[in-house]
Amino acid sequence: MDYCNTSGILTTLYVIKTVLTILFIVVPIIIVINAIIRLAHAITGSNPEEDIKKNTTQLFKNLVAALLIYLCPTFITFILGYVENGENAMNYCMQEATIERIRELKAKEEEARQEEAANQAKDNQSQVKDKKESEKAEQEEISKFREKQNKVGEPGMNSYTSSEGLQYWEFLPDNPKSGMALIIFLHGSGECGNMNSMLNVSFPKFMNEGYYKNYNAVFLAPNTAQCNWGKDASKVKALIDEKVKQYNIDKRHIIITGHSLGGNGTWNMVNQYPGFFSAAVPVSGCPNASADRYLNIPIRSYVGSAESSYQSCNAGKIEQINNQGGKAEYIVVPNATHSSVVNVYKEDELIKWMLSQ
Repeated sequence: MDYCNTSGILTTLYVIKTVLTILFIVVPIIIVINAIIRLAHAITGSNPEEDIKKNTTQLFKNLVAALLIYLCPTFITFILGYVENGENAMNYCMQEATIERIRELKAKEEEARQEEAANQAKDNQSQVKDKKESEKAEQEEISKFREKQNKVGEPGMNSYTSSEGLQYWEFLPDNPKSGMALIIFLHGSGECGNMNSMLNVSFPKFMNEGYYKNYNAVFLAPNTAQCNWGKDASKVKALIDEKVKQYNIDKRHIIITGHSLGGNGTWNMVNQYPGFFSAAVPVSGCPNASADRYLNIPIRSYVGSAESSYQSCNAGKIEQINNQGGKAEYIVVPNATHSSVVNVYKEDELIKWMLSQ
């Protein structure tokens, strides 16, 4: 049986077997000696015949009892062997419980423990090696990314992917230099997950056409694949932080703007990162927080004259902002629809206003 091959169990059985063996030998001897002593007393007593007869009977009974006790192990072994035959019998374990067998099992168990420890050490070394290789590969990737990011690109427009996995268009002026401002544009729902479609509308289109090449600023247009600037807000913030380090951006001039879905995202970024941006220009976007979240930052909110829904969500909120000491402008663009209102980004006055804040 499996438990008969365990040194701990066999050791216990060995102790039990030894104790029982001693008892089955010692007890009969004590019984016989006691009977003999009583018989000796009878012989030397005052009435030897009667005492000898009486004690002889008792001696016979004691000898029978001693014999039965002495033969108990044989009876038990026979009964166990009858109930459970072969190596499955309990008496098999008792027979295995010897000093030699216990030593043999302990040696095997120790060998197994050492082998397991050696295998564990090998596994640990392998894990450490794999971890070091993984960390090395990760550091190499980070180094490659930083090397790429630390290279000031050529003037014009290029697409990249941030360390957070956010794709974006980047536009550098004709003469990029340290201390530039940074303008971030958040697109609308029609461009979600499609970098190329961004080049056909709005701010990125004007970037690509070179409208901003003479301004001392870096222009960014990230793309939200999940169409949710709220969920991607931290990625946008991380991208901004990367560009601040890469181009030594003037932190006093970081501007956030966006159209439609991006207009909502602009309001959200101001709310989520208070005091970080120098100015905000939501275009066709609705404020999504209380007025006190938009104080102490210059805001220009543009809405097309044909956009009644955006007018209703802007007018009251901007009035509240200003009543609480804010600096918000509400500008309704004449004859502008939801798609044409983005032409405000072509206005030199708006870009100069952004950069002057």
